[in-house]
Amino acid sequence: MAALHNEAFKFGISYMNFRHLLMKNIGRTMESNIIELSIDELINADLDRDSINMLISHFNQKGNGNGFSPNISFDGETLKAELNNESKNDLLDSIRAMEREINIKASERKLTQRNIVVNLYRNHDIKDADVLASMTLSDVEDVKWLLKMLAQEEHGTLNESTITSKQLISSDTEKNANTFGRSISNDKPKKQFHYTIEERKDIN
Repeated sequence: MAALHNEAFKFGISYMNFRHLLMKNIGRTMESNIIELSIDELINADLDRDSINMLISHFNQKGNGNGFSPNISFDGETLKAELNNESKNDLLDSIRAMEREINIKASERKLTQRNIVVNLYRNHDIKDADVLASMTLSDVEDVKWLLKMLAQEEHGTLNESTITSKQLISSDTEKNANTFGRSISNDKPKKQFHYTIEERKDIN
């Protein structure tokens, strides 16, 4: 029983590592129905020979019931994976889900940072943008923008064009999940893939 559990655990890790490797190379994956992965790429993805054999056994059996079901082969140096449109779209769906999660976390982090800036400004009379940016690990231009909004609010000059921004510094900002100003997240992927296989055909 323990051996079966360990084997299932190793397969699960290998499966996710393989998917992440394909997602990391989504550009190559989308360009062709067959992608070749070198032994170095496999090693860097923590895929050893046993892991690869487990993947081959799983994916190449008929009717595994998985939307992500590439046919793979390995000659000891290069792994070849043949992916149909269903498998590619499955990878794209995972990428979109990860992007959404990253964006949500970045938005929440920015909102927390801005709430701290507001607190330091109002309750501790710290009004230097560079100091506030350093204390909250925020973008200094973003802090300057927020200080401008706070100053306008204090002097009653906040106009209609900045009414949305005013919501940011109200008492219920922690409930607001929108993003404002420039993003300070370095985690956002450089490229997003918001198209299906069919849409890509239309583009080409």
